[in-house]
Amino acid sequence: MSRISRLMPAFAVLILAGCGNGTVIGGGGTSTPAPVTVSVSFEYSIPTANAGPAALVTGTDGYIYFTEQTASKIGRLTTGGSFSELATTTAAAGPASIIVGPDNATWFAESAVGKIGKVTTTFTAAAMNEYTVPWAGSTPSFLSRGVPSGSMYFTDPGANAIGQVQTDGTFSGPFAIPTAAAGPHGIA
Repeated sequence: MSRISRLMPAFAVLILAGCGNGTVIGGGGTSTPAPVTVSVSFEYSIPTANAGPAALVTGTDGYIYFTEQTASKIGRLTTGGSFSELATTTAAAGPASIIVGPDNATWFAESAVGKIGKVTTTFTAAAMNEYTVPWAGSTPSFLSRGVPSGSMYFTDPGANAIGQVQTDGTFSGPFAIPTAAAGPHGIA
């Protein structure tokens, strides 16, 4: 018998006891979940005033990447609490959502200018690229990683559609939403 299989019964009892606030669930008994207390233990001030942080994601390097929608920047916060910021290549791009793509780069929607941008973990201006959505009226809003295809999909409220982008900046779409003026936003 392996060490893991010998520990499984004890582990199962601990899990059950933890689920019931110390009371083992079963036999018709009831339990009350423990209250959850949330507290902010530390705050960081973004270097750019009125940056308008809109979304964040943990990058493959363990740092926090975030969009600064009103400042038109992508920010990065290291585990040591240091900030870096990069202005989007196109001014007033209005970066909205941000995700880690299948290529491990950080991808973001530039709603105000109809583009999808990306920056690698080297986090330099040279590591930033933008790709123009090739259909009229585009306002990409939210991005999602397509599994298992490896593509990324985005909502496009301006075109009332869903779009698809590959890691090389190739687009497919627009895939029209059947309901007129639906204004799609979130996507998963």
